[in-house]
Amino acid sequence: TIFPESIMQRMKVNRNIIFVDLHNLRVYEVKRLLNNSIALNRDGANLAMIHGYNRGTALKKYIYEYEHERILDKKIPRNNPGITYITVEPAYSAKVA
Repeated sequence: TIFPESIMQRMKVNRNIIFVDLHNLRVYEVKRLLNNSIALNRDGANLAMIHGYNRGTALKKYIYEYEHERILDKKIPRNNPGITYITVEPAYSAKVA
């Protein structure tokens, strides 16, 4: 499956933002989740990756360094360093190499 039930329970959609709670996940799980989220995100909904900031920075660092041709921007709000917002380009307007 693309998203097991345990991951689906971590996802909430609010308007054009998909919120994903990454607490207690490992980097390899976040990598798969990001890859699949972008692949299935055909309309370019923004992603809000909730990684936290009190128990290490491995997930935050991985997300910030993660690259994908459809990612247009990433932002970590000053008032909430435990979340990274990712702007995703719609699939139909992605640049073709």
